Amino acid sequence: MPDFLQILSNQNRDFLKDQTHIYYLNKSNKPAKVPGADYASFEVVSHCLAKDAHAVYALSGSGEGLQIFAAADMDNLFFLPATISGDYFADLQNLYHYNGHFIEYCNVIDMTQETEPIKRYLAQNHGDKAAWWNCAEGFYRRLQPLSAHHYQSENRIFYYFKDDKDLYDYPVYNTKVSGFNFDHDGCFIALRDVDVATFQVLNEIYAKDKNSVYFYARKIAADAATFAVIDRLFAKDGHGIWFNGRLADVADVDTFEVLTKNERRCEAHRARDNRAEYVSKNARIRRQGYAHILKKVKAGSK
Repeated sequence: MPDFLQILSNQNRDFLKDQTHIYYLNKSNKPAKVPGADYASFEVVSHCLAKDAHAVYALSGSGEGLQIFAAADMDNLFFLPATISGDYFADLQNLYHYNGHFIEYCNVIDMTQETEPIKRYLAQNHGDKAAWWNCAEGFYRRLQPLSAHHYQSENRIFYYFKDDKDLYDYPVYNTKVSGFNFDHDGCFIALRDVDVATFQVLNEIYAKDKNSVYFYARKIAADAATFAVIDRLFAKDGHGIWFNGRLADVADVDTFEVLTKNERRCEAHRARDNRAEYVSKNARIRRQGYAHILKKVKAGSK
């Protein structure tokens, strides 16, 4: 290891720094820069996690590399002490768990034996926060359904993941098999910064309000004013064609058409325009894991 690198914490010796950059030890046990890390605010928070002003960072226990998790509310983030569980952290909307491979949501309807002490700790130490751990008993069960997956309280919207293999590439905690979201109890995830008054469900996957578009529970960079669903995972806005929550690389938006209607997420989807044909495939997204994306397979005939 180069002499100029300094270990940030004996608690986690895989994160290092020099005078200008933050590094992590990659699967070859060599230092690599943490992309986009904020040097001034970067700190190790547990034996497996680090954070800065923008994201939480986790190293895969199986050597898959660095996960950059930017979905949490970084202004209201609470890490659990090792005496409770150093693998969990929370913001006002959600509970998160690092399972040794990646960070996942952990919002089961009823607290399990493992997570109940976490709720008690947060309530005792942050009882003044308008947060999920201060909700009354049975809070989730009193939510009003807007659809089979969207639920509403007085001032919040939740997406409900349930036993549905179509949702396999969205990490959600499972009390039986950690890392898969086939949880028999289901999982409520709060949508961040949602405008409840203008919120509308588009289908079981997409929703929007006057400001934002949501893919399941995640806000995406689509234009809310022009966003419309084409067919289940396919949508369109002023930027182009969206597939599975990502902006697709489509040659001719005006002539784009979906060939496979209402297919399940894990099956191949096909589409075309006047210049190309497309098929969905599993692909590894750098530092995000695998996802189903739309790929150009060949030029079409005009």
